[in-house]
Amino acid sequence: MAQEPGTPGPETPTERTPATPAPVELSDLAALKALAQPRRQRMLQHLTLHGPATSATLARALGLNTGSTSYHLRELARYGFVEETEAGAGTGVGAGAGETGTRAGVAKAAEERRTERAPGHGRERWWRAVPGDRRFPPRSRQSAEMRHVMDELNHHAYAADLELFEQLQRGSAEAGRGRTRSRTRAARSG
Repeated sequence: MAQEPGTPGPETPTERTPATPAPVELSDLAALKALAQPRRQRMLQHLTLHGPATSATLARALGLNTGSTSYHLRELARYGFVEETEAGAGTGVGAGAGETGTRAGVAKAAEERRTERAPGHGRERWWRAVPGDRRFPPRSRQSAEMRHVMDELNHHAYAADLELFEQLQRGSAEAGRGRTRSRTRAARSG
């Protein structure tokens, strides 16, 4: 049944929800090679989890050299994985995880901004991870060289997952020991 012009229907242009960006297949070998570098993966993960940061902030957080970090950020930007953004846009501006909004976090962020703006250091450049639905081509469509790069990417991803799992296990074990000590002390004093 035809609808009269101007009458609201189930899908008028103003009522449509904005479409989510279409998935992007990463088939450019150079982009995949750029992404396969372990330091770049760590930096991208940090920006994704903690929000925008400067190269100096990333270097401190990941135990890297600032010059190297700047280079890797530029390489990630070259392939669209990160981009420059306004200083600390939408974040605790350099505050450590869990410190955002606390006095210590605000003081730390202010000190980082002073350090990064010191004379001779150039302008402060903030970077953020570019959100998106990135996918890899199926193995059947990968060249031998692309398969090799994909194997490297998978190896690093699995290693990062294993490291995270081990950190969680250690944290859980430490929390369990803390609860046991507290119960033991409470039992002795009671």
